[in-house]
Amino acid sequence: MIGAILAILAFVGIIAAVHSTYDALAVLRASALQSTGTETGTGVELGPTGIVKAIAHVTVVESGATLAAHLEGSSALAGTYYDIPGGVFLDPADGAIIDSTGQYEIYIKTDFEFIRVVGVVANDDVTWECFLSTAP
Repeated sequence: MIGAILAILAFVGIIAAVHSTYDALAVLRASALQSTGTETGTGVELGPTGIVKAIAHVTVVESGATLAAHLEGSSALAGTYYDIPGGVFLDPADGAIIDSTGQYEIYIKTDFEFIRVVGVVANDDVTWECFLSTAP
């Protein structure tokens, strides 16, 4: 019985360690202020995973500011990046671009090995970050 419990705890520890490593690699944009303009992130190697969950966490939106963020994918880090269908973050309240703080999530299916985020801020500053995770 104790051996079985130790085996389970060891397995959970391995899974937790792998998950922690994966999370560190899946940061598309660290939390930072973005002024008016376009910011294109660096591609993150995700590998062939199929379905992923992308999360944009917006912590500050100055008065009147908006954020249009979308995901792009490529088969090579320095290759050509293409818009990923369904990879646009929208405000679920009205289906428009982001204009308030909150967590915005999308699920996408992709075969691209590298994914990056592009953010376009208009009218004022926005502080935000973006992550990828395998779909639950």
